[in-house]
Amino acid sequence: MRLLALGFTLSLLACKSRDANDPDTWIGRLDDKDAKVRVQAVQQLRKLKAKQAAPQVAALLKDPMVKEDAALALEDLGGPDQVDALLEAVDTTVGAGSVTAARATNRTNARIAEALGNIGDYRAGPA
Repeated sequence: MRLLALGFTLSLLACKSRDANDPDTWIGRLDDKDAKVRVQAVQQLRKLKAKQAAPQVAALLKDPMVKEDAALALEDLGGPDQVDALLEAVDTTVGAGSVTAARATNRTNARIAEALGNIGDYRAGPA
């Protein structure tokens, strides 16, 4: 019986926290296969103001399914370390493709510009 109790206790300790208010819960979901889960994780990290997640969120700027939400989250979470990723994420091919695609690209670029403005790093200014 003690062995069973010990096994149960160890399995509980091995489990990651599933607390919705724990940023680690959401950070662990940033690499989920499902884009909806990744978007939800980014949104929750922004809501929790989890600045420690900024590097992982910045990496999602390369993910077209999450890019706009990542840029929006970096308005609040980003710092100087995310400036390069934000600058690289700016899409300069606006106008190529459909009107809907161009609007989405413009919206994402605007989010990136706001994040860069909020960070206030000199590298985000005019060249």
